[in-house]
Amino acid sequence: KAWNNLLPSNILIRSIELVNSDFHPRAKVKQKTYYYNFTTQKAIPLISNYVYSLKSYRHSIDFDKLKVALNIFVGTHDFRSFCTGYEQESTIRTIDSISLVYLKRYKIYQIQVKGKSFLRYMIRRIVGACLEIANSKKRHINELKIALEKPNPEQNLFTAPANGLILRKIIYF
Repeated sequence: KAWNNLLPSNILIRSIELVNSDFHPRAKVKQKTYYYNFTTQKAIPLISNYVYSLKSYRHSIDFDKLKVALNIFVGTHDFRSFCTGYEQESTIRTIDSISLVYLKRYKIYQIQVKGKSFLRYMIRRIVGACLEIANSKKRHINELKIALEKPNPEQNLFTAPANGLILRKIIYF
């Protein structure tokens, strides 16, 4: 309670656990879960700061196409096309799973991404690219495959805004 009283209102400690002195919050990660929330209409005011609203998209989202596009990224790939540049020694990462769920209560869609580690902007660029492909009748899923096969940090696919991204959970060894 004392620490929560000193923290900003957007940070909350839910539990505390004693760990060994060799514990490192980055080196001991087994899996991270990120959520990316979006809606195709105006977001409910209570959650609007945490949801990307696609109401301005020209066409409707093809959700079958979106699911196929997201699944392209499952597995181990060089994600250089989906990060900010060359700041990492290696841009090879593994995504354990990506799923799309609809949260009826909030009328939002949630993309759930699980993996051990991610590059800067990686999830936002994946989500943005997939949403752009799923929204366009002229763009094809093969563009995503090419971006993975020919890594280039200067690719021209859309980056989703930050307000929809939430680090939901970290599992440690």
